[in-house]
Amino acid sequence: MKNDSFRKDHLLFGGLAAAMILCTVWFFPFTSKESMLVLVAFDFLFVSLIFPLRGPLSGKLLMLSLGNVVGWFWNCALMLLNSAIADGFEGSFGLIHLFLNPFLNLVWIVPFWGFSLSALAGAEKRRMEPSSC
Repeated sequence: MKNDSFRKDHLLFGGLAAAMILCTVWFFPFTSKESMLVLVAFDFLFVSLIFPLRGPLSGKLLMLSLGNVVGWFWNCALMLLNSAIADGFEGSFGLIHLFLNPFLNLVWIVPFWGFSLSALAGAEKRRMEPSSC
């Protein structure tokens, strides 16, 4: 029984990993290099710090996928905002953008990180509770 669950988790892991790689390659021409670097850094930190924790693998993969989607939309919105503001500053916005971009990306990374930790802790707590049947 446990081996069957293990195989399903790894099948889900492989499918989602392949989908994330394909989406990254497919969306690369439409996004900036900064956005891709932020998503790669997020993925590396998420996998190295969240995956060793207790909790279902499927939940971790779902959170990682959701984090990539949220990060992609955030970076698209940030890129549109930057281009609108840069038109008003006429060229002097580059240095401000270079300084503020990491901090603006922390606006979505830190809350999503906290949400992921609480979701995994809730899933682990539900798994540990005895069933009422």
